[in-house]
This record gives sequence, C-alpha cells and structure tokens, in this order.
Amino acid sequence: MRSSTLLRASQGAGTDSDKDRLTLDELNLATQAWTEQEYHRTVHSEIGVTPLAHYLADPTVARPCPDQAVLTGSFCIEVTRCQRRSDGTVSLAGTRFEIPSRHRHLEHINLRYARWDLSRVDLVDARTGAILCGIKPLDKSANASGQRRTLSPASVDLSPMAPKGLPALMTQLLADYAATGLQPAYLPESAPDIADAPTPSIPSTPTQTNSQDEP
Repeated sequence: MRSSTLLRASQGAGTDSDKDRLTLDELNLATQAWTEQEYHRTVHSEIGVTPLAHYLADPTVARPCPDQAVLTGSFCIEVTRCQRRSDGTVSLAGTRFEIPSRHRHLEHINLRYARWDLSRVDLVDARTGAILCGIKPLDKSANASGQRRTLSPASVDLSPMAPKGLPALMTQLLADYAATGLQPAYLPESAPDIADAPTPSIPSTPTQTNSQDEP
C-alpha cells in the first residue's frame, strides 16, 4: 500500500524527466501523509481498532516541554565578580555591566549567564541561587549626562536582634523530655546556708603532737 501511494505521488508530479524523479523531500512528505491520513485511521487486524485510537486510550507518559526561559536558564554558568565601587559596574567577557544601586553595597557579585548570549545576565543570590534582578551593559551615552538620581541609604542594619526566649527547637526538646517523666540525670548544686552548716566537733582527747615538739 505504501509503494502504491508513493508511486502515485511520483507519477503525479509531472511528465518531464526532472519531475518524474522522486526526491527525498517528496518521499518524506508522501510517507508522512500516508501515515497520518491512512495508517493511523484504519482498523488494525491485530488490535481491532485504529492505531490512533489505541494510542489515545493508553495512559499518557508525555512530559510537557519547559518554556524558552527555563531552557535557557538550564544551560547557564555562574561566576563571581568584584564590583567596582567607583561606578558600580562589573566586567564580564570584556563588557562592563551596571549593577543596580540597591546592590551597590555588595563587594562580590554572583552572575549567571550563557556564554553564547550576553543579552541576558542575571544577578543571583550566592546562598540560595535565587535570581535577584537582571543587569544590562553599561550605557556610556546615558551616563554622560550630568543628571543623577538621589540614592537611598544602602547600609544594612547589623545590630544584634533582641532576645526572644529559647529557640523553637530547644523549646520543643524540653517539652518532649518533660513528657517522658524522667528525672534529671544530675543533681543541681546549691550553695549551703550558713545557719544550716554543721558545727565542727571538738575532740575529747588531746591530739598527738609532733615528735619534734616533745622535750
């Protein structure tokens, strides 16, 4: 059946010698058309239904393809650069990139990018790997103007936090230990009271003196 279909496709191409030749593109097109329009829609003698219906009746094992952004981010590398404090830029592959002013307090910058595409460079968190923002190449023409935006303070409050009692894990451990009913495995030390201190006893017989004190 496939031979007859391909033969009809080749014969219908024309009467000239060049058109009578079946090219590879025409063969692929004819095979695809026969598979989709005839084979998949004809009842199969072994399974009793059409191949297309048999395929759709089975549970699907297909997985959705990620979008373009996810695929691009999967083939990126992550590098560390030092931020130049004078203009808030970093150098990457011979190009200067601007760092947003809200991140100007960072000394080391972690960047994620693809070597073949510098149009997308992301600033990421070094600890979690989360994308903070995207950065762009330095625009010298725009920076040549004298207008500057007022910068907000970028200092980070590093003062110690006020104590809030025991940590949650320690509180849970103490509660679980108290629920067991076990006694403490140690005796707490307490300073003895002076009034309750025992009175030293006086010996009834004289103590033996040293031999060198005897006459």
